[in-house]
Amino acid sequence: MRDPRLRLLATVALSIAAYCSLAGAAAAGVWWLLFSGRTRSIPHPRALLSFIALLAVFSAAIHIGGGDGISYLVRFSVIALIAAWTFADRQPGELLDLSTWCLGERIGFEIGLVAEMSMRSLEVIAEDFERIRQAQGIKGVPWGVRSLVPAVSALIHAGLVRAEDQADLLAVRGYRRGGTSCPRFSREPMDVAAAASAILVGLALFVPAGDIFILLQRSF
Repeated sequence: MRDPRLRLLATVALSIAAYCSLAGAAAAGVWWLLFSGRTRSIPHPRALLSFIALLAVFSAAIHIGGGDGISYLVRFSVIALIAAWTFADRQPGELLDLSTWCLGERIGFEIGLVAEMSMRSLEVIAEDFERIRQAQGIKGVPWGVRSLVPAVSALIHAGLVRAEDQADLLAVRGYRRGGTSCPRFSREPMDVAAAASAILVGLALFVPAGDIFILLQRSF
């Protein structure tokens, strides 16, 4: 989905549906199968599988404690799939455009700029982490807790240095508060249909199915 406004709307509707009930999670899962591109919407399969494995551990603990661990696992696994799809379709600069479009050129620009810089920092950290892992593999250092601690320390130090450099760069360029941005959004042919389907999934939790059909008839 190319339009970030529709993608945000679909993400919120599907996440609420999946969080509120097992039926909503099933409907959101079907939506993911139909509109997300399936495996193409998962940029980091290992990270997603690790997260779901962690969810399974928590779910088992909830189940042993007498709670509904299976429902917890299914609902939050679907939310993780929706989040992965949202992240995979993100384009550089669209958070700034979306925030400025929603909140204006002062607060919106500020929030969008921080969001863009944060996302870029996460991407750089992931790239650095992969380089460190490859370097340790070349040196024959086994990957484990002992090697993870110095790697995390190096990543934190590099992140702080980059943040200071970015702050200096903004100060040198005279940046103080807010800015000008001209958001432009484009759509793919299926964007509206996919977003409308996601909204229907969210509405189905709170509005009886008969009322939804009445609303659709009045709309068209």
